[in-house]
Amino acid sequence: MSAAAPAPLSMPDDMQARLAAAGVTDEASLQAALAADPALAADLQTFLEGAVEALPEMGVMALLAAFAQAENRQQMMEFWRGVPAGMEEDFMEAVEAFIAQAEAEGESETAQALAARLESFRQIHVAATQAQEARQELQEMPPTVRAVIAFIQAGDDAAAAALFAQQRALLQPYEAQQMLDEQVRSDDPAMQARIIERSALLRQLRGAAPTPAPTAALQSPISNPQGNLYQAGRDQHFFSAHAESGGVATVVNNLFIQSLERRWQPPQPQAFDARFLVDRPQEMDAVREALAQEGRVAVTGQTSFVAVQGMAGVGKTALARLLAQNPGDAYPDGVIWEELGPDFTAPEQAQAILRRWAGYATGFFGLPENLQQIFVFEPDAVRHLLAERPRLLVVLDNVWSLAAAQPLRQALPPGSHLLVTTRSQEIARGLGGGQVEVGRLSEAEAIELCARRLGWRPDTAQRQGADAWIFALLAGIERHALGLDVALGVLRREGGGQRAEWQAAAARLLAAIRGGDLGDLTQADDLSRNVQVVLLYSVRALDQESQGRFRRLGSFAPEAPFTTADAAQVWGCDQESARRSLTLFANAALLERQPDGGGWRQHALLRGVALSLLSQAGEGDAAAAAHARAYGDAMAAADDEQRYYQMLPALPQLRHAFDWAAANDLELALSIAANCANLQNQFGQTRQAGEWAERLLAAAQAGRAGPATLARAFGHRANRLSEIATLPGEDRRARLLQALQAYDDALQYYRPEVAPLDYAMTRSGGWSEDATGAGGSDVVVERV
Repeated sequence: MSAAAPAPLSMPDDMQARLAAAGVTDEASLQAALAADPALAADLQTFLEGAVEALPEMGVMALLAAFAQAENRQQMMEFWRGVPAGMEEDFMEAVEAFIAQAEAEGESETAQALAARLESFRQIHVAATQAQEARQELQEMPPTVRAVIAFIQAGDDAAAAALFAQQRALLQPYEAQQMLDEQVRSDDPAMQARIIERSALLRQLRGAAPTPAPTAALQSPISNPQGNLYQAGRDQHFFSAHAESGGVATVVNNLFIQSLERRWQPPQPQAFDARFLVDRPQEMDAVREALAQEGRVAVTGQTSFVAVQGMAGVGKTALARLLAQNPGDAYPDGVIWEELGPDFTAPEQAQAILRRWAGYATGFFGLPENLQQIFVFEPDAVRHLLAERPRLLVVLDNVWSLAAAQPLRQALPPGSHLLVTTRSQEIARGLGGGQVEVGRLSEAEAIELCARRLGWRPDTAQRQGADAWIFALLAGIERHALGLDVALGVLRREGGGQRAEWQAAAARLLAAIRGGDLGDLTQADDLSRNVQVVLLYSVRALDQESQGRFRRLGSFAPEAPFTTADAAQVWGCDQESARRSLTLFANAALLERQPDGGGWRQHALLRGVALSLLSQAGEGDAAAAAHARAYGDAMAAADDEQRYYQMLPALPQLRHAFDWAAANDLELALSIAANCANLQNQFGQTRQAGEWAERLLAAAQAGRAGPATLARAFGHRANRLSEIATLPGEDRRARLLQALQAYDDALQYYRPEVAPLDYAMTRSGGWSEDATGAGGSDVVVERV
C-alpha cells in the first residue's frame, strides 16, 4: 500500500455545460444566471460545499506522500517544519488511520514503517510545543523572574557573570536574590544543585546593595503666586495663597494670628533620668557663658545662637540635656527640645514642629491632625506668637542640615536662646554665633561616670596602687564618653558587684585593646581604634542569640527611635522576649531608652558596629528586608485606622525602609509609599511623597516591572501629583494635567488580562494601588 497524492478537484462536465449555456463568462453574468435559475444556484452551492470539505483531506494526503519519504530524524525534522501550523494533530490522526488501514489489508511492513515515522514526528512535535509554551510562559513572567531563570540557565559561571553585568538593574536588587534563595525549586537533583551554586554566585556578584541616589525635589512650575484675604469668622482672617489656575492652601501668617486668643502653655523638655548623666561643669559653664555673651552682643531683632560641636559619642546630647533640665532662672518661659537627626534634611519637614510651637501660644491649633494639615505655617507667624514669651531656651539636638533647620531658626523671637548640637564644624560655623567644642571627659568626669555606673568611686590616691587597673582602663579608652560607658557596662555585666571581677574583666578588655582585634570591622575615621575595640568587645561578650539581635539593629535607620514591637517584628520574636533583649542592651550601654517610655534609640557609632557585623555575617539583605516589611506592615495598619500622628516618630524608619525597598523590592516600595502618602500629607511632606513616586516610576520603567507594576507606579504618581496640585505656589492646572496623563499612562498597562479586577476598578472610576503579579516556569518559582 502506498500513499499517492490525490487528483485535484474539478467541476463536473454537466455543471460546466449548464453554466456555459447560461452565458456565464464573468462574475456579473454568473450572478445574473444564478438569480434567474434557482436550481442551478442550489446545485452549484452543493458542489462548492463538497469541495471545501475535501480540501483538508487533499492537504493531508499530500503530506502523507512526503511523510513516507522521510528516512531519518533530520529529514523528519525538516518535514515537521513544513507541516502547516495547526494541522499537526489532524495529520497524526490521519497517519494513525492510514496505519490501521494498512494493518487491516495485511500490509504489516508498511504499517510498521509508518508507525516508526509517526513516533519520531510525535516526539519532535511534543518537544517543540513544550518549548513554545515555555517561551510564551517566560515572556509573560515579570522581568525579574525572567532574569533569574536566564541567570540559572547560563552555560557556566562566566556566562552567568556576563548576564549579571547586562541585567544588573534586575539582578542587583535583593528581590532577585530572595527569589533564587527561597522561591526557585527543581525536582531534578542536578538542576537543584545548579540553583544552589548560582544563588551563591549571585550573592557574590551583588555584594552590598546600592543606596539609591536622592531624587531632586519636584520643581514648582509657578514662580509668582497670587493671593487674597478672606474672613473666617469674627476677627480671624486667612490668607489664601493660590496659583493663577486655582490651587488653594491656607497659609498661617501674622495677619491670621493677630486676633487669636492667647493661651500660653510653657514648653518643657521630656524628662531624662539625670542619674545616668555625668555632670560636666566646665562645658556647662562654657555653654552658659556663650549664650549669655551672645545675648549681650546680639543685635536687636536677632536670636542668640550657640553651637555645641564635637566628635560622635563624646556627650554633646548629654550636655544639652543637663542644661535643658537645669535652666535656672534664665528661661522662665520654658525650654523647647527638638531632636532632629540625620533624617531631617528638608525645610518642609519643619512644618510639624512649627505647628507644635504655635500651639504653645494659642489653643486654636489644638485640632485633630487631619484638620491641621490644611495650614502651612510661615516662620514669621510663629515668631510673632512666641515673641510674647521670648525668654525661651530652644535646643535643636543632632543637626545634620543647616538648610533644613533654617525655618526653625527664623521662627525664634528676639531674646530667645538657641542651642544646637552637631558633629559638623561647618554647621557650627554656619550658625554665626558662639561655639563650644565638647571633647573627651576630664579625669574627674570619668571618675564620676564610674561612680554612677558601678556604684564605686576610684581613689586618685591609689592611681599607682590598688586602683591602678581602672585608671589604666580610662587611659586605654582615652576617656571617650560613649566608649567608657560601654566598657563600664562590660565590667558590670561580667563582674557583677565584685571589684576583683571588675578588675579581671578590665584586664581582658585592655588585652583586647592592645591586640587591636577588629577583624574587618571598620568605623568612623574620627573614632580611635581603641574605642572601636571596646564597642566590638562588648558585643562579642553577649550570648549568640543576643549578638544576632544586636547585629540586626544595624538594619534600622541611624539615630532614629523605634519601639519594642518594631524590634520584635524584625527579630521574629514575641514582644516580651524583645523587651528583655533591649533592656539587656540598654544596661550594657549598647542602646538608650527614650524618655517617658518613648521606645529606644541606638547611637550612630553602635549602629555602625551592628551594621558592620551584619554585613560580615552575610545577613544584611535579610535583615533589611525584615525591617522594611515590618515598617510597611505597621504603616499599612496605621493608614487603615488613620493613626497618622502615632506614626510620625516612625517616619525616619519608614524613609529608611522605603530607600532599601526602592532599590531591592519594587512591590514592597510601592506599598510603603502608598501607605505613607497620607502621613506625609498630614505633616507637610507632600513633595517628598511626590519624589518617592518619581523614583518608583523611574525604577519601574528601567525594566524592573511587568505591566501591572508599571500601571501601579503610574497610578501612584498620578495620585501624588493631584495632591501636589493643592500646595501653595503650585500651578494647579498644570499639575492636574500631569496627573491625568499619568492616569492615562497607567491604563495603557492595566489591561484586563494582566489584572482584571484592578482594571475593572479603574474603569469604574476608582484607582487601586494593590500589588498584582504573575509567575511560572519549568523551573518552579514558588509564590511566598
